[in-house]
Amino acid sequence: MRALFVAAVLVFGLAAPVSATEEPPKQCVATWYGNPEATTPVYTASGEVLDPTALTAAHASLPFDTKLKVTHKRTGLSVEVRVNDRFAAQGDRCVNLTRGAFEKISPLSMGVAPVDITAVAVTVVPEKP
Repeated sequence: MRALFVAAVLVFGLAAPVSATEEPPKQCVATWYGNPEATTPVYTASGEVLDPTALTAAHASLPFDTKLKVTHKRTGLSVEVRVNDRFAAQGDRCVNLTRGAFEKISPLSMGVAPVDITAVAVTVVPEKP
């Protein structure tokens, strides 16, 4: 049924959320970014103005609007974020959270946090011909 839905989305050129598969969480390190005192707008790779207080994230390859559950491995605190930006993953760093999202799982002073990330929903956007 899911394959039929995805096929229909691709054929008719629609963008629609698709539930993520039951894959095991990816274990990696999260970092944070976003200066709330910036005086000029900063744009994300998706074209949105960066809001450091929003629950959004940068990822190297997941489609924009993918929803991720990010869980701190030591404390168990979690946050759901939406991918709207890109960053160059380095080493074991796989997701860059806004300040607002990072603060939900760890103090900013930590700088990095060991996390598990799970795709909650992926938006399928067909390529333009």
